[in-house]
Amino acid sequence: ELRDRFGPLPDEAENLVSLAELRVLSQHWQIDAIRPDPAGNLVLDFRGIKRISQLETLRPGKLVILDNKTAYVRVPPGDRTAGRYALLLKGILQPS
Repeated sequence: ELRDRFGPLPDEAENLVSLAELRVLSQHWQIDAIRPDPAGNLVLDFRGIKRISQLETLRPGKLVILDNKTAYVRVPPGDRTAGRYALLLKGILQPS
């Protein structure tokens, strides 16, 4: 809707929209935080083992549950940038 009304968005606005989309998707799966680990992969802190288990079932091989509060997403070395993280996460977190 923003693009329709105002035309192409500046990169900063695109980043804000992307971040907002990720927050909504994360809430859907009861994910509280997403952060890179020292190797550049993504660690997801969640509060609902049932919801994250559903996500793991929907995305086999994309997400690994480590314990009752933490999951892990392996990120290829060439994809360890903010933009690529966002695209990867959107692909995993989109409800089916």
